Amino acid sequence: MRRVLVALLLLAGGAGNAAVAQEVGAAPADQPVAEPSDGFTISNQLPRQFYVSAAGTYVLRDQARQTNNGYGGTLALGWQFDPQFALELGGQYNRLSPATLDGLIANILFYPTGKGFYALGGGGYGRVRDQPTLLDYNARLFNVGVGYRWGPFKILGRDALIRTEALYRIDRHAGAISSQGDPVITSTFSDAVFNIGLVLPFGPPPHPPATAAPEPPPQVVPVEQK
Repeated sequence: MRRVLVALLLLAGGAGNAAVAQEVGAAPADQPVAEPSDGFTISNQLPRQFYVSAAGTYVLRDQARQTNNGYGGTLALGWQFDPQFALELGGQYNRLSPATLDGLIANILFYPTGKGFYALGGGGYGRVRDQPTLLDYNARLFNVGVGYRWGPFKILGRDALIRTEALYRIDRHAGAISSQGDPVITSTFSDAVFNIGLVLPFGPPPHPPATAAPEPPPQVVPVEQK
């Protein structure tokens, strides 16, 4: 009988220790412990960072221009101030033989999913020279379109992105004068513009979020056996 009582006391003491350990948060021995995350993964966004974007351009011109389709390039300075928004100020040059178009334009880019796909819209000012049937004129430029950033890729030790986009551009030239000295009848040209190029960040990259140190394992409080 004495041996049975001793065994029951030992079992009760073990159960008490397990209950105390569970109360103070000790994990069972067979439960896997989560590995700490490094807290930083590069995506195809450049949050809170300035960047330079350079691209080649192909233009499907408005037939009313009476020119050939064109080619050229763009160069822009951008600021990704939010995962879903960026601002850009850039210059563009198009050769629409025999005409040329150059100008400055400001765009806002919107990333609806916070990923690589974006929509953009903006406006600016340009100068068109050697346009058939028209004297050289100043143009108000507007564009809307969509694009996608691919990457990142390592270029010169920095994370760079490939940028592709398709735009609908309006060349508004109300007040332009024809080569015969008369006001123009067609006061708007509409072109389709396609760009492909690179996005290169500069300046210090954003700091990765600090990773909290793992908590020390909880201490098991022994229960005195009476």
